Amino acid sequence: MTRQEFDIVEFFYMDLNMNKDSFCTAYQKNTDGFATKIQREFYEEKFKKERGSKQEILALQNQLKKFSKESTDLRKKIERLQCWTLYENSQCFSDKHYKELYECIFAEKLSEEKAIEVITYTLGFSPEKISILTKAKVYEINRDKEFDFNQNYH
Repeated sequence: MTRQEFDIVEFFYMDLNMNKDSFCTAYQKNTDGFATKIQREFYEEKFKKERGSKQEILALQNQLKKFSKESTDLRKKIERLQCWTLYENSQCFSDKHYKELYECIFAEKLSEEKAIEVITYTLGFSPEKISILTKAKVYEINRDKEFDFNQNYH
């Protein structure tokens, strides 16, 4: 017998004007459907609690969906208000200049190996110390001059 079942049996015992022995005998023998009535009461009570719990869970899930949507909407609004833009370091070659150089018909496009060869010959660097980067980190900055360090590459 579970604790919940015992609580229902105890509730019936306290509610009836019977001594302990008479109550136990009536329950064990199911006199006039006594034990069945108690068990039915137990299952009805259990069903009510479960139904209430399911309704509560559904209500909480709906509330969570609502909060999640509100959170997403607020996050988007904050992003808009912060005015994020691409950050270009004035001490580095700008995207505009890279694009102009890439599109220049007078500039020779080199493979990585050829570029290393040219740098080694021209500047005297050791080839194994040279790394050619084909992608650059892109930083964003907002109106408050805060950086977005979740960099993307392009």
